[in-house]
Amino acid sequence: MSKHFNSRILILIPIVFLIVIVFKLFYAYNDVEERKYNFAKKEAEVLNSFTMSHRNYCQNFFVNKIIELTPKTLPVLPAFSSLPISEAFSQNNPLSISVRTVSDRARNHKNMADKDEMKAIEFLKVNRDKKIYFSDENSEFYQYAYALRIEKKCLTCHGAKKNAPNFIQEKYSNAYDYKLGEIRGIHSIKVPTENLDRYFLTNFFYSIIYDTLLLIALFLVIFYLIKKSKSINDFLGTEVERKTKEVKDLLVFDRLTKLPNRLKLIEDIEEHLNVKNRHLALINIDSFKDIN
Repeated sequence: MSKHFNSRILILIPIVFLIVIVFKLFYAYNDVEERKYNFAKKEAEVLNSFTMSHRNYCQNFFVNKIIELTPKTLPVLPAFSSLPISEAFSQNNPLSISVRTVSDRARNHKNMADKDEMKAIEFLKVNRDKKIYFSDENSEFYQYAYALRIEKKCLTCHGAKKNAPNFIQEKYSNAYDYKLGEIRGIHSIKVPTENLDRYFLTNFFYSIIYDTLLLIALFLVIFYLIKKSKSINDFLGTEVERKTKEVKDLLVFDRLTKLPNRLKLIEDIEEHLNVKNRHLALINIDSFKDIN
């Protein structure tokens, strides 16, 4: 029974450890994916916060008429300057994050929204109470979008065409007649998954290798202890059998002569009760007590 029990444990140990390793892999991978998703979203939120703060700061110079809006100052206007600034940033940041200000009615074709950005615009148009859109539908990048809704200050250039500055009317033929609260466009931030995978999955693989080696070491220790306990159990079993026989012999054999005693006789008779042709011979030796 003991040997059978030990052999079953030895078979179950590698199975249990394999299940633990598989579960660990599954849990760790999902944890990495979740952390990667949250990291990309938070990175985009921080970048958007900084960009919008800078955009509003520069825009206020024109709104408060500190800088007059003219053909010469137009390149400083955030709606105009965001393109070259975004292109320069997108080429030089270590994670290759792409930042654009785009629209479904862009005056500059370079600012025209692509299909992923169009999904964000449509979502924000339908959900007027939402400011942010974040998606991982595209396997190549995380798409973050911040809604740029028409405010009163935007109507100078995007309200009725006849109310726009003359040089704006001459330069652009579209993107007029917006109403307050309408989506003018989005601040689009794309965080590529490739660089994030390289960072997060590298740490993931190192973690898995470390955990796997640790589990293997633990398995070997447990396996050794069970093997050791098996040999100890075998030794103890043998000793118990030997001691049991010694105790039994003390009961059924005479200590002096080492001959079977009365208890041994009774035991032998009981063992042979069901044996056919059994016989019992009684031999008496005269004056044996004197000899003994």
